[in-house]
Amino acid sequence: LGRFGNGNAIPVSVVLPSAAGGVRAAMRGPDGGLESDPRFKGRFEAQADNLAAAIQAAVPGPLPGYLAQRAAMTFDLTASEQNASIDALELRLGETTADGAASLEFGEELSIAAQLAAGMIDLDSWLAMPDVAPAQPAATQAPPETEAVKEAAGPGAARDDAPPAFTLPPDVNAAVSLAVEAITFNDGIVRQVRA
Repeated sequence: LGRFGNGNAIPVSVVLPSAAGGVRAAMRGPDGGLESDPRFKGRFEAQADNLAAAIQAAVPGPLPGYLAQRAAMTFDLTASEQNASIDALELRLGETTADGAASLEFGEELSIAAQLAAGMIDLDSWLAMPDVAPAQPAATQAPPETEAVKEAAGPGAARDDAPPAFTLPPDVNAAVSLAVEAITFNDGIVRQVRA
């Protein structure tokens, strides 16, 4: 912690480790005087040994296999009651890196605009990774199907166990601009991809 004086904010460094996915997160700030500039200014850093395990600790469910890699994120945050900006954003997933910035507007709806630029994405490697299924506690596992249930369903009946599609909450508007230097797919290379 810093020292009181001249109306300056107290610099704080907080480290939050978590066993799930080997997560380590730290926030350092604020930087500056809150009386002269009522904004939070600080730096956020986070790492995970296994991003999929960290996500499943909060939201259980199947995930794509490429998320089961080491991940890291750092950025500078400036925030007020009305808006926030994220600068010097750096992301890493496995060997893939990206950088960029984002802005947020708070109101009746949350508006998010982000710009990201990535280097090489090895999509062939990502798609070859098996999906990640969360461990199910024994007490919550469904009982085995009986022969009567199997006969009623029929041999060709489909199982409705696919994960639901992800959708944003109705009060969130988000726009992301992504530029990728190159993507490997089907043993080929696609360059200068924008979305």
